Amino acid sequence: MYLHSLVFATCSPNQLFVSADSGCSWKSCSNNLSNKNNICLCAYNNSLYLGSDSGVFVSHDTASSWQNLNPGIHFKVSHILTINNTLFANLDTAVYRSVDGGNHWIKVYIGAASGSVTIKQITPYGPYLYGAMDDDFGIFYSSDNGASWVVNNSLQQDVFSIYVTSITSIANWIFASTIGFGVITSNDYGNTWYTINDGLNQSSLNYITILGQDIISFPMACGAEFLPLSALNITSVKTISPNKQSFILYQNYPNPFNPSTTINYKIPYDAYVHIKIYDILGREVTTLVDSKKQAGTYSVTFNGGKYASGIYFYRIDAGTYHCTKKLLLIK
Repeated sequence: MYLHSLVFATCSPNQLFVSADSGCSWKSCSNNLSNKNNICLCAYNNSLYLGSDSGVFVSHDTASSWQNLNPGIHFKVSHILTINNTLFANLDTAVYRSVDGGNHWIKVYIGAASGSVTIKQITPYGPYLYGAMDDDFGIFYSSDNGASWVVNNSLQQDVFSIYVTSITSIANWIFASTIGFGVITSNDYGNTWYTINDGLNQSSLNYITILGQDIISFPMACGAEFLPLSALNITSVKTISPNKQSFILYQNYPNPFNPSTTINYKIPYDAYVHIKIYDILGREVTTLVDSKKQAGTYSVTFNGGKYASGIYFYRIDAGTYHCTKKLLLIK
């Protein structure tokens, strides 16, 4: 993150580093951060804003000292970001926004819900803000600078079956990284979506950003991949047929779970069904279903007794239908 020609970077749990030479060398500026764990940063109005387990803090002297901005936020802050002169803070249970530098915070409503959904990343796109949401599929948008968020109903149904991990934009294009589908993009406000995975070695991505004229993707496994914007080979995402829209992969229940959870799914016609579990790095954990099924509704149980606590993903592939969802094992 850049501020006053300086580059700042965080390292878990409470380490903050600064570089004055574009990242060639780094020095610690973690003083006064001993009680602030799992930190995240953003720059706003020439100041640094820091989210942590202890709330929100601001520094007006490039991380030399920090002021507590907690009066409006009393929980762990997992992400903090700014766009269009507005601060957004993600909590465990809700999203808050501030238009006065963090002095006052207002809870953000996403659709009809007042919480349980958090904004992982926001990007401006035309007259709107577009966001990738935690624990949700597809992409949401706001027409009032983030005060409220709704599902972009113009999105192809394909995108609602895809777990979106991050989102960014440049010129008239919007890009999103996904679990299992690599990079998807649109240049008409989400009415048409394309995949741009030629040259990518990983299809499960944790993050995507644009630096200069390159798309940089960060796979779930490790490392980073660069794809020049000039080298894009765009292939249209197929339009869904009525039969495909009848496929349903339900959210597992209970979630979180320990040690077992049930996954229900519906198929509208006879099809060969694969359902697999993946870990947070995109590695296959186990196969739950691998057989031909007749049209109908089915249930399958995932027992996580021998696996570590954490986030997992379950994915169904049935005919031309593909869907990925997240589950949480807590022991």
